[in-house]
Amino acid sequence: NEIKERICLNEELIPVNLNDLTKEMDSNPKLKKLLNTKAADLPEKYKYDTPLYPAKEDIDVFDYLALVRENICDFVNDGANLIIRGATGTGKTVWSCKLLRQFIADISIANGYVRQATFMNLPMLITQLRHNISDRNIDFESIRKSLYDMPLVVLDDLGAVTLNSDFVHDEIYSIVNTRIDNGLATIYTTNLSNAELSKNLGDRLTGRIIGASEIVEIKNKVDMRKSDYNLSFENFMKDRNRK
Repeated sequence: NEIKERICLNEELIPVNLNDLTKEMDSNPKLKKLLNTKAADLPEKYKYDTPLYPAKEDIDVFDYLALVRENICDFVNDGANLIIRGATGTGKTVWSCKLLRQFIADISIANGYVRQATFMNLPMLITQLRHNISDRNIDFESIRKSLYDMPLVVLDDLGAVTLNSDFVHDEIYSIVNTRIDNGLATIYTTNLSNAELSKNLGDRLTGRIIGASEIVEIKNKVDMRKSDYNLSFENFMKDRNRK
């Protein structure tokens, strides 16, 4: 018998024939984008687009990130690396997920539902690495392997946890170094300065990341409401495109 399911996309129920998911995705770009987004391990709050209202002082940074977003496939194909720096509430993680989701949207129609991007919170990764020393987990091993060869990876909250274990430090360094050497794109978020990163990650790992990355800093908290002193991302894009 035909198996049918309904998947919710932005509160819209999409009928799905689970007997032939590939065919369903070929005929339904919305479904393909949704399933690729789910496969990227995005946290629930970041799966859908969130409007950002930058302060005037951060418009140049938003301009740069908007250009990266518009050309995200070139960013990935070039094996570029980007650090988005900012305090809590500046929208750095939201921006990293905007870039990741845009990459998924741009490739999802043509990639045949092959996983091409993933999101990983670094403190969570470090916790899992420590647990995996004594209790090997097959599912985690698959996630860990993907960090070495996925075309695009977001590593969120860089430096939030001090790497006080040689094993964990060497594992994180190996992931970072392998990705750089193999020309694989990585986006980092952090609220720490270079000096603070060196203190928590060590000079060697910090130097490898910073030396291979473009760094942008969002200096002001974003707002979810419009005001006379900021612009929505959508209006900002319209204004920029008119220039």
